[in-house]
Amino acid sequence: MDPAEAVIDRIEARVRRRLGEPSRHLGPTGQPKASAFVFRRGDAQGVPEPVVQALETRLGGRLPAVYRAFLRRLGRRPLELFRGSDLTDPERPEEYEEILAEMLALNPEFVWPPSAHVILTHQGYHLAYVLADGSHDGPVWSLTEGQPGCLADSFEAYLETEAGYIS
Repeated sequence: MDPAEAVIDRIEARVRRRLGEPSRHLGPTGQPKASAFVFRRGDAQGVPEPVVQALETRLGGRLPAVYRAFLRRLGRRPLELFRGSDLTDPERPEEYEEILAEMLALNPEFVWPPSAHVILTHQGYHLAYVLADGSHDGPVWSLTEGQPGCLADSFEAYLETEAGYIS
């Protein structure tokens, strides 16, 4: 099995196990929480390969293998991962370009890398991105209110952190 696919298999299995635990879906009265009805097995949906390839062509490089595997498997509907944030649609960069422009205006010294792909935005003040550098699993970078930073040393670590938030 491809190592990047194995990472996504493991994290998806972890998320599905957490979502499938009945005790996590019951409130203090023993009645199901409203969130129990959000997840249904099979709700995951990926991005078709031609869409991923078109994104890479636009960026001028290959996405990190682990992020690429995530896109293919969970990129449209990632179960409960990244709940509260807006995943970007690789076919609709205009959906995040306005937020990106606002962020860059806050920090004119920061130079946006041409190979950067915004993976998610959060309430208009934060975005996360990866670089199409052909790596196996590169870092996840951020712009928060115009300030750059590193969210995680790898997309795998970023997913592991996000999976830990699921209850």
